[in-house]
Amino acid sequence: GATGSRKTTTLIAILLQELGRSECYFLDGKSEFSALKSFMSDKYFAESEDEILALMNHLLKIMNERKKILAEEVKKRGKMGLTAHDIGLPPVFLFVDEYASVKARCSKSKELDRLMLQALMQFRSLGMYVVYASQSPSTTVLSTQMREAFSTYVLLGTANGDTQRMTFGQTVTTGTVPTGWGYYLSKVATMPTPQLFVVPNLVKNNLESLELMEKLYKEKVA
Repeated sequence: GATGSRKTTTLIAILLQELGRSECYFLDGKSEFSALKSFMSDKYFAESEDEILALMNHLLKIMNERKKILAEEVKKRGKMGLTAHDIGLPPVFLFVDEYASVKARCSKSKELDRLMLQALMQFRSLGMYVVYASQSPSTTVLSTQMREAFSTYVLLGTANGDTQRMTFGQTVTTGTVPTGWGYYLSKVATMPTPQLFVVPNLVKNNLESLELMEKLYKEKVA
């Protein structure tokens, strides 16, 4: 979605459900999530090029470790098709806020794309998830192969037909939508057409404060 369409609010709404329950990491292109360092370790955040590439490699290491654990459990239980959830591995989330800004910080942007593609192609089956926000679905920011690896798409705000087709593969509407509204499409739910999406009003419901986030985090990790 464009600036002001409430992309970051949507990320925060997802984060509120996962704080403490899941291990959450951040590629923070706009440095908005760095405020969480007041109660979370620095190791979960990446802003500079070295930090970004190191964090991606760390997550891919976790991914490969989970592959081995899952393979061992399949042998032990004699059962195919086990998931990370089946064997009790906690979810891991990577929040990517404004990927274009993240790439702009990297002189090795192709290396970042290579690492991100591995994550998008392999994470989900291992209980690891990428939650990505960007102003544009353009291939200059994210390749078609990378974009098609996502399982759910949300397009916020009023967008033209080209942007809708890049996001969903089809045109949703020719009309306008209010601020904080949009459409979403989920491959997992095998939805034939995009459906209306409304961003939660965190301010109205007093859910935007760092104090609340810290409380949720500490309650769940206790």
